[in-house]
This record gives sequence, C-alpha cells and structure tokens, in this order.
Amino acid sequence: MRPIDPHLPSADQLRAALVARRTRIAEAWASRDGLGAGLVVVPAGLAMPIEGSDQFYRFRAHDEHTWLAGCRVPAQVLVHDPASEHAWTLFAFVAGQEDRVWHGDSESIEAQAARLGIDDVKPLAELGGWLGDRAGRPAVLLGNHDILEIPSGYELHPAQLGVLAFDAELSERVQARVDRGR
Repeated sequence: MRPIDPHLPSADQLRAALVARRTRIAEAWASRDGLGAGLVVVPAGLAMPIEGSDQFYRFRAHDEHTWLAGCRVPAQVLVHDPASEHAWTLFAFVAGQEDRVWHGDSESIEAQAARLGIDDVKPLAELGGWLGDRAGRPAVLLGNHDILEIPSGYELHPAQLGVLAFDAELSERVQARVDRGR
C-alpha cells in the first residue's frame, strides 16, 4: 500500500474549502449579480451509453458541479436556494436493488453530507417535489444542460422543470462569476 501524500489536504480541509467556496460564491451572486431569491441548479451530467452495447462511456461530471459540490457522481444535482433554511441542497443518486447488483452500492446520504459539508442531502427522487415547491421563482442553470433534454435521467418529468423560470441573462452573469472564481 502506498503511503498517503502528506502534501494532499485532509478530508476536513477539503470539506472546509468546499463550504468556504460555496459561501463566497453565494454572497457574490446575491450582492453583485442580482440573483436575489433566485435558484441556482447545477446538474452533474448523465453517464452516456455506448451505442449498441450495455456499457457507458467513462463519466466526467461537469466542471461547475465538481467545483461547487466536490463530487463526480452521475445524475446528481446541487441546488442553491438563498431563501431556504439550508441554502445548498444536493440531490444524490441512491442505488436501487438492480443498481447494487450491477454497479455496487452508492454512498449513503449521511456519508455524502459529512464528506461534502452540505447539510441538506436528499435522494434524487425528491428533486421534482422540491422544484414544485419553488414554482415561478427565477432560476439559473449552471453546468450541464442535459437536465432539460433528458429530465428522466434525473428522475424528473419534463413538466417538473417547466415550473421554474430559467433566466438566460442572469444565468450568464452567474456563470461569469463562477468562471472568475475558479
């Protein structure tokens, strides 16, 4: 077994850095970018199937999701709601029985919350209801837009995304802030 590199940050240091990064960017969105009570939706992306097989290409999470959430798991969605008790919520994939047989178990909700420093981690299946509770609010979509093209990959019905008012101009401003922050 290789020794752990002493120059790599510890799990606690990584968690603290992620929390500080999310806090800093959320403050900038509110004070400089006009986000106000708007929502930010940051999908990780979906695993892409290899045509003609039951295999998938190697997954690479979208940069914005990785930078803000700190994880690289397909079909996860990080959301920011400044009006919520927990400003950041991660909707995480939870492996079902068939997934466990073919791909192994997923990390528990509790373990993800502790590792990533996100107080509110919920199963992906709850994303549709969460969005419905925030219907009509302005929203920004960062990162992978496949959530609009293949909502079923995120356990959503297309109508569940239609309740949000995605704002292209605000999305550009918020995206620029993320680009400068990275």
